[in-house]
Amino acid sequence: MNDEMPTLWKINSQTLEIMKQFVFTDIQQSPDNLCINGAGDSLYFLSNGVYKMSIYDLQLPANKFIDENNRNYYALGIHPLENEIYVSDALDYNQNGLVYRYTSNGKLVLSFEVGIIPGCFAFN
Repeated sequence: MNDEMPTLWKINSQTLEIMKQFVFTDIQQSPDNLCINGAGDSLYFLSNGVYKMSIYDLQLPANKFIDENNRNYYALGIHPLENEIYVSDALDYNQNGLVYRYTSNGKLVLSFEVGIIPGCFAFN
């Protein structure tokens, strides 16, 4: 069993210097599907909901930006121009899934059915 706490690392892309280590307080709260917005200043990730943090933050966000609401969030995407947030719900991994589209403020715009286990987003 892995007993190491989940972490996020902020690394200078030019020097590869570790600038900050963010340690999660719960071993079950592991960040997944890391995404950055088009401006490159906000990081998003899944962990039983959607979390958002500035790249300048000195600590992890205390609250979810978007609650999972008994859904099974599986993938995350941030539209690079519109900054809309797309989250897929794999449901039971056997039937068609759903995609939820949120504004940059975290307000639900719409949801729609997609194929089985929607696992990634691409923006054209």
